[in-house]
Amino acid sequence: MISPRRLLSLVPLALAAGVLPAPPHVEPTGILRGVAFDSLTMTPMAGATIELLEPARMTVADKAGRFRLDSVPIGARRLTFSSPELDSIGLFAFARELDVRAGEQSITLATPSFRTFYQRLCPAPARPTADSAIVFGTIYDARSGERLAGARVSFVWFGVVPDGKGMQIGELTREVTSDDAGNYGVCGLPGDIALTAMATKDNASTGRVTQSVGNARVLRRELSVSTELRADGMVDASVAATTAAVRTPKRGSAIVRGTVVDERGGKLVNALVLLPTVDRAARTDSAGRFLFTEVPAGTQELSVRQIGLGAIYRIIDVRPDTPVDVRLELPRTTELARVNVRSNRRPGMDQVGYLNRRRLGFGQYLDQKEISTRFDMESALRRVSGLEVNRTLGSLNISARRWGCSSTAIVIDGVPAARSSGGSTIPLDGSPPVPLMSTYESRIDALNPRDVVAVEFYPGSGTMPLEYMTGYDLKCGMLLIWTVFARW
Repeated sequence: MISPRRLLSLVPLALAAGVLPAPPHVEPTGILRGVAFDSLTMTPMAGATIELLEPARMTVADKAGRFRLDSVPIGARRLTFSSPELDSIGLFAFARELDVRAGEQSITLATPSFRTFYQRLCPAPARPTADSAIVFGTIYDARSGERLAGARVSFVWFGVVPDGKGMQIGELTREVTSDDAGNYGVCGLPGDIALTAMATKDNASTGRVTQSVGNARVLRRELSVSTELRADGMVDASVAATTAAVRTPKRGSAIVRGTVVDERGGKLVNALVLLPTVDRAARTDSAGRFLFTEVPAGTQELSVRQIGLGAIYRIIDVRPDTPVDVRLELPRTTELARVNVRSNRRPGMDQVGYLNRRRLGFGQYLDQKEISTRFDMESALRRVSGLEVNRTLGSLNISARRWGCSSTAIVIDGVPAARSSGGSTIPLDGSPPVPLMSTYESRIDALNPRDVVAVEFYPGSGTMPLEYMTGYDLKCGMLLIWTVFARW
């Protein structure tokens, strides 16, 4: 047996003879720690994903945007970072090159500021104003996937404009043409108002899609045009985006399918799913699933709603012969206890329009506090000055209090009621269209006042919101009703 002392004396000899291996060479590494910051909203990027491309390393920032990456080899490295909030506006990843040193190194990962975006995308010498926003993206052919040069893109919204006699709500439009690479950009848009977008190229178009830019004031929106969505006689994108021209529902070769769930992941049965661009609707089955077949290609809007829950809207890109799979999560409406609540929650698109119109004061208005005190909608609507509400043969008749008027134009959650001679604008899949005049007035009669968030009435065409005026005999006024299903 060799004593420990004898064993230690043999180690140098073994190393000299090459019997024992030399210790492996260890590459020096560094530690990266810092903060991910969103310069568009001026807030830390909570939950941001930070990735080192080579060798692969990844970490997730905490609520304060702080992160740490260990064992990073020294030398020139490339980091990418992204967040769900940036993904939602089409800004999927940013990158930063840095030289990693041994030991600990503090860095800041920040997105470009709004001013930087403006200087790069908007024509000089224009400078951003407090309410300006940017929408940019690329126009594609839905069938081939090719970028399209020379496509016309229009954005339409409604705001206060001077008319020589004062201020009125009017239509504002910005229109641009995509460049040789199919790219477009529009500057100076409002950031907190719903924008209706549409793109056209020769005999192809997108559907009309609505979205607000949001606090970041920058939004990337790709658009795919298709001949299957082209409306006969539409020759101007801005006109197409703002008129309710009758469009024959088109048929295509694509499938749109998905599942509707609540906030806990439970399947929602009998939820109403809409494809308004092509006048299609369906109900979810016992597993919360829905299916549209023969859907035309192109960018269009998908929405879902259910009584007792909220409503959501999703912009989808449909390609020929290709299924589109979506999972839609409906937020649950919550009835709070009677407490004093201070909130800075941002108003939705429909509420922004309502508040702007109420501020101008051209119509008669009821808010949720006033409406909820009434036991039915008949008694609530009787509080509206200038509105005549009568019940005949058990049904309501609503009109302006004016000679010769038998009924008024009715708009519920932004959707105009069809006239008695017309059919349903959104029939359920496989079911025949039904007249909507009686349907809408009976629907008003059946509404629970607690489910109505606002009412507007405009007795004359000179004061009516322009976005809802198309296709009506306006001499008897217009009634707008907003429910919990609106974008509030």
